[in-house]
Amino acid sequence: MQSAGNQTRKVRVGDREVFIHHMPQRLRHDLYHYAMTITWPRFYLAIGIVFMLINLLFALLYQLQPGGIANQLPAGF
Repeated sequence: MQSAGNQTRKVRVGDREVFIHHMPQRLRHDLYHYAMTITWPRFYLAIGIVFMLINLLFALLYQLQPGGIANQLPAGF
């Protein structure tokens, strides 16, 4: 069903296969649908990774400011 220059994708919805024509695949625009259709283990893994990345970002921001963490022993990350 694919022709030259045609952007056709096949998506499985339940027991059916749906063909999508001329729709770009953009995860960031369809993040809610992606979160609702992935398996539970992948969902929890994604939440854990996002949580760790946010914490790492804040830890790095604290380390960039001298004296940002009071009474830190040993000094450093």
